[in-house]
Amino acid sequence: MSENINYKELDSYVSASICYGIVKTGLPQKEGIYAVEVKDIRNGKIDIDSVKKTTPEIESEYKRSRLKTGDIVIAIRGTIGRVAIVPQILNGSNITRDVARIRVDNKDIRDYIYYYLTSKVAEDHLRDNNIGQAVKGINIKDLKKLPIFIPENIEEVKKVNNIFKISNEAINKTKLLISYKQKLKKGLMQKLLTGEVRFSEFTDNWDEFKLGDLLIEPKKNKVLNPENHELLTVKLHCQGISKSGKYPNVTENGRPYYIVEPGELLIGRQNFHNGGFGIVPDEWKGFVTSNAITHLKIKENICNLKFIEYYFSQYDFYKRVDYIIGGTGQKEISKKEFNNLKVVIPSLKEQKKIVDILFLSDKEIEILEQEFFELEEQKKGLMQNLLTGKVRVKYE
Repeated sequence: MSENINYKELDSYVSASICYGIVKTGLPQKEGIYAVEVKDIRNGKIDIDSVKKTTPEIESEYKRSRLKTGDIVIAIRGTIGRVAIVPQILNGSNITRDVARIRVDNKDIRDYIYYYLTSKVAEDHLRDNNIGQAVKGINIKDLKKLPIFIPENIEEVKKVNNIFKISNEAINKTKLLISYKQKLKKGLMQKLLTGEVRFSEFTDNWDEFKLGDLLIEPKKNKVLNPENHELLTVKLHCQGISKSGKYPNVTENGRPYYIVEPGELLIGRQNFHNGGFGIVPDEWKGFVTSNAITHLKIKENICNLKFIEYYFSQYDFYKRVDYIIGGTGQKEISKKEFNNLKVVIPSLKEQKKIVDILFLSDKEIEILEQEFFELEEQKKGLMQNLLTGKVRVKYE
């Protein structure tokens, strides 16, 4: 393999002009022609269920941008760089002005270009050629000039494609396994945290408490406008979904911040924080804003802190929190009504048993998520090396 690394423009590989589609699709139609938009391109595929239809009359003015099975489509406005290959079901459909069509007749070259367009190499070029302020976009002429290295020998191209295919399969399998484990955990939580399923060694009835009977509000150590303060990033659980969120790092004159300690339970009580919660980790110490959350301690002689975290993350609990949100301008949880919410919990020993089971499920998901991250990073490295010609593969 003695070929030089020669970059050519994307336009030199296509069999039809790279173009965008319909400028104004009109109102969605029950019957008509599919018109693929940016929002329809997700995770390397086109979500056929989300694609809207336009009238044949409107579509007929844009014959040049009609799609064929196997075409590549790429978002050129808004969320730039989303890429997919057109499936058979969309053969003869069209695209909107925010999407470009790239047609390459040779399937192996097509697949290589598809992988290339999903790489950071292409991403950097597209980002550097962004135009526009409110809505970012890239011109067709700049997309056509996208520099791309494709090995001259088709056997090398095939081997590179196969490497990425295997990498994607491993990533997708791990992603599906994570989703499956998360569903299993959700079902397990529902059964264990409601007493639907019990361990054989526990037969006593669960006790009913008001939330206020389980919580202690520690003395709040207040500071005003601390310099170089750090606000806590916590896990926010909403309707059974865990997501990361950072509270606003904004200093306002006279606005109090409160020092929080490891092990405190954080409860979101205003606006989008409503019902969000987290536990301050052992290694963290910092400040929280006065209007974002309230911090509480658990009465350890009655309940397990981790059990309460799992309990709060149940979807049914969040539906109950929705009923106590009030206010017209700034939505806020009523502290009094929150404390009056009734919960039914088992003994400390049974709580601990439940926590141990759910913790094992968490660890299993955590390991899979780490594996997913490592596979993604491995793929990025492969793309950076193989798609630039920095590393070449042997072929026969």
